[in-house]
Amino acid sequence: CENIFESELKLNASTLAAISQVMARNMSHNIGSHVMSNFTGTQFYNKFHYCDTCSQTAATDGACTDPKCTLKSYIGLNKITFPKGVNVEIDKDKLLYFLSVYNEYIRTRMEYISDISFGEPVMATNKKLMGEIFNPFDENRLLLNYISGINNFNYCFKVQYENKRGVNVDNIELAMPNDVLGQQALYNIIENFIRNTAKHNQKKEDNKPVTFTINIKDIPKEDEYYQVEIYDDIEVTDVDETLKDDEKSAIKDYFGLDDSSSITKLQYVVYKLNNKLNGSILEPNTHRVRDNSLGIMEMEASACYLRMMDVSEIESDNYALRDKITAYDSNLKNPQGKYNILRAFIKDGKHLGYTFFLLKPKNYLMVDFDGEKKEFQGVDFVSKENLMKDLSRGKKFRHQFIIFNEENYKAIKLEIYGNEYSFDQFRNQLPYRWLTVSDKTDKIYTSLSNKTKTELDNCIWEKWWEKKKDSFKGIKIFDSFAQMQLPNEQNYRITFADHDDDLIERINEYKLGTCNYLEALSSKGQLTLPPINNNGSSFTEYVKTVKDNCPQNIKIYEAASSNILILDERVQRLFETENYLNQPYKELYSYANIFVPFLEAPKSEDNKKYCKKYLKCDATFSNCNIDLGSKNFDDSLIKKINDFIENLKADYLDIIVIHYSILERMNLLDNSKGENKRENGKLKNFITSIKCKCKKIVITSGRGKPKEIAEINAGFVNLSSLLNAVHIVRSKYLLFQLLTNSRN
Repeated sequence: CENIFESELKLNASTLAAISQVMARNMSHNIGSHVMSNFTGTQFYNKFHYCDTCSQTAATDGACTDPKCTLKSYIGLNKITFPKGVNVEIDKDKLLYFLSVYNEYIRTRMEYISDISFGEPVMATNKKLMGEIFNPFDENRLLLNYISGINNFNYCFKVQYENKRGVNVDNIELAMPNDVLGQQALYNIIENFIRNTAKHNQKKEDNKPVTFTINIKDIPKEDEYYQVEIYDDIEVTDVDETLKDDEKSAIKDYFGLDDSSSITKLQYVVYKLNNKLNGSILEPNTHRVRDNSLGIMEMEASACYLRMMDVSEIESDNYALRDKITAYDSNLKNPQGKYNILRAFIKDGKHLGYTFFLLKPKNYLMVDFDGEKKEFQGVDFVSKENLMKDLSRGKKFRHQFIIFNEENYKAIKLEIYGNEYSFDQFRNQLPYRWLTVSDKTDKIYTSLSNKTKTELDNCIWEKWWEKKKDSFKGIKIFDSFAQMQLPNEQNYRITFADHDDDLIERINEYKLGTCNYLEALSSKGQLTLPPINNNGSSFTEYVKTVKDNCPQNIKIYEAASSNILILDERVQRLFETENYLNQPYKELYSYANIFVPFLEAPKSEDNKKYCKKYLKCDATFSNCNIDLGSKNFDDSLIKKINDFIENLKADYLDIIVIHYSILERMNLLDNSKGENKRENGKLKNFITSIKCKCKKIVITSGRGKPKEIAEINAGFVNLSSLLNAVHIVRSKYLLFQLLTNSRN
């Protein structure tokens, strides 16, 4: 058994190494050689032109005909909305913006390649398919124009939701593993399909642009996944006359064809692709990566990541493809009861496509609820015994709530495999929000058996807010155009400024105490707010409508009223140096209850007021300034950080985020190995000193999840995702969802 176990470990390590090698090679070839090579020298910059036609929308009959236009191969889904400060009359201004979008994309891609090499994602955030996932991809016009690697390969996208629920594609939410890194996994699959189509099958008879359809489908009686199909509209119906008899026999058997049937070239391609997907990515004798079909290997690894699976599972026989493709007509699962990770298929008898699966959001984990229960999407029922077994094995639950049916759930202790456990030990494997519903007359109980999913959502979120809002006498939400107020609620006031609309006036209102919360939201930030059915309306109309929309209004209140402290040198540098709408980050974010230590001791009354929010009344302002980016973490700086933690107000902060390198530089980690490994006492003591100051601790790093996370029962979020929320999108709501969804 030990030899078998060691062999499996070696195979898993070889698989991860092979995937890392392939993704590094493919990024160098696909993005380096075919995209970035276009940006070298001065010719590209001198000739760059983005024309008015391309600046509008993809609702054109064909590709751009302007001979001077540089970016006309890809026909975008949306009009590009350039931010203020970009002179749209000057091509070089527009190019600089496109380069900034492209550079951020590449930075995140590198983070994704690093993360996938560690194996398995640890958390997921729910994101809107169009607004938060596909629109940012569509905006990257430099990448999409050149990724095909073929001159004059013109194409566009069509994104659709195939369902029977009447839900608009704009309002579909997907669970993205590790936030923006999961988005990169999806983009990676799409990029490879574009390249393969352009390279092997690029011509349409009518010479119109190729349309790539991304089709999201519900699966009957499936609560965990959406099925995704991606296919082109190039018809391939030619008969393949070059096949040998043994190949013909195998392919006819695979497609269920009779002896007299012809085999098309597309059937041959799909048969060969699925054979490759079914085969090992490693050479059998050397365990080195194979030297062919590297693109579909990368696609399969990304599809694995999107399901929050250890990517070494692509070698597992549990996910083997069926022997006959016709078997998928009646059952999408294989004989092992698993959905395949990635599979090639033929769409409508003439188009090449791939299918894979994306996670649906999970909402409620109901513990020990007996009796009649309706099946709701995103609702799972489990006994406390089975839940504790799963937790002791390391399973993570990505639901928004855990709901117990007894009051003393914190005191519950169960013996599992000879050890005694409590649920509180596994808090960072469980949802952030904990509720108790012990009274069977409670509306939540009745909603489980005879109400709709919408009514269940309302009941749970209303109960959560009743539990949480004790410190608030009231709440109202308004933007600079319209004031909105809940009935009989008056005291806690939230203000959203639409871009820079009257921002200075709103800041003055905040300083005078007229509002308690102020956030200036860009278009990207607005898209992160919870969706309501007012498609196409203005942000003003959104804010007017959301006041009566439960639970979406409560989600906004919860995020706005939360207090977050970030101890990270990069975020600190952004807060000290960056501006949005001519307002310093550190001031704008303080209005939204996001705090970062100052580099220098605060001198102005506004800055002192900022510090007084989260520090004890008797704390001196000399404790407020810490250089988190200092290379020399000497005893005095370490003492200053410890004093800073000591002076935080108890129970004021909801979440504290700490960069892993700060723990390293404070000498809190035990780096010994093997028999010399000691219990990490210094780290545990430091974390214990923080736990009494907040409800949740989150560690961030760009080097994958640290091994110490499980020891200290903290959440983990990738640094790239954190920076995206704080700096690229600039949304408190997104930041709060990211941190509350973090797991260990």
